[in-house]
This record gives sequence, C-alpha cells and structure tokens, in this order.
Amino acid sequence: MTSLYQRLGGQSALDGIVAVFCSKLWSDERLAPFWTDVDRERLCSALKAFLAQAFGGPGEAGRFDLRRSHAEAVSRGLHETQFDAWMYHWAETLQDHGIEQDLIARTAVVLESFRREVQGRG
Repeated sequence: MTSLYQRLGGQSALDGIVAVFCSKLWSDERLAPFWTDVDRERLCSALKAFLAQAFGGPGEAGRFDLRRSHAEAVSRGLHETQFDAWMYHWAETLQDHGIEQDLIARTAVVLESFRREVQGRG
C-alpha cells in the first residue's frame, strides 16, 4: 500500500508544500502571536520531519513529543481557533499544489488525530 508520504510526492514535494504552508502561517493574524521569538527556519524543518513521519515516510517513531513542544503555545492561548486556522492553511496549501481532494482529506484525518496532544489535552 502506498503511504500518504509517497502519494504526496515524497520529501522534495513535502519540502515545497511546507515552505508555502509556513509562509501562510507566518502571515495569519490569528497565529502571529505564536511566532514571536521562534526560529522559523528550525520550526519549518521540524515540521517537515514531523509530517514525513506522520504520513508514513522516513522518521524515528515517537520522536516528536507534541504536548511538550507546544506547551508554551498552549500557555499563551493556543486552542481550537488556532488549530483550525492551521488546518485551513494546510488544506489550502495542498489545493494550491494540485493535490486531490481525497488525499487532502486523508492527510487531515492524520493531522486531526494529533489535535488533543498539540493542545495539551491528549
């Protein structure tokens, strides 16, 4: 069975998708407060690695502690609105890259499975 990672086009495609995705995140007013004092290049690099792993690509299982890595953002008010905005930009970016709706929906299911952990509730 072909992984979501492979269906998205592998690492080179994911790198391009995440570059556009991050630029959308940086410009969203709902998310802007969370990017102050953040090394954006490092964050995008970590996001690429996380997404590759989450979608069945290479990566060390259990490498990401989403609760810990988002704890500061949660303490500054990260909640449903911000996660929803993040998901909106993800879907929009995939659409911009010509990804099929079915594949966009499949990636959304995977990402939604992390919502509670990101928000410190899982």
